[in-house]
Amino acid sequence: MHTIEKDYISKHGYRCIVLMYCDMGHRNGYVGIPDSHPLYGVEYDQSSDLLRIDPEMTVGKRGIIPLVCGDKENVRPDLYFDVHGSLTYSGGGDYPVKSDPQLWWFGFDCGHHGDGCDVSVMPESKRTFFASPYPVRSTEYVTAECNRLSEQLFLLEKRD
Repeated sequence: MHTIEKDYISKHGYRCIVLMYCDMGHRNGYVGIPDSHPLYGVEYDQSSDLLRIDPEMTVGKRGIIPLVCGDKENVRPDLYFDVHGSLTYSGGGDYPVKSDPQLWWFGFDCGHHGDGCDVSVMPESKRTFFASPYPVRSTEYVTAECNRLSEQLFLLEKRD
């Protein structure tokens, strides 16, 4: 079960969604791109000729798996975009929201090692098991990450 905590249009014109996954106690962020975007339909773990690694690239907030397993010659969105824990979702249709099926979504989650769980939203039976000393990523934090991803998607779209 999840609840939409925030649904807005970024300053770059992309729809952004912040979801709270109540069963797990963590938030995910999603940015929807239109079919005119060059990455529309590209899976987060699918290489694209559009993506090139900048030699000055830093680790940033990317997850360890794309960094270790990534191929710098055949770059995938989960390696290219610098967002919390790397991209962990892509897809079209009616997810993460049923009301906007024409968008292609890229998403990330805040349920990695080092991310805490908001036990206050979780079912009582899971609270002890998922209790964590790590910080819970707030709605504001996930919104800021959505905005960072939106900017990166926008820059790629406008690149010559």
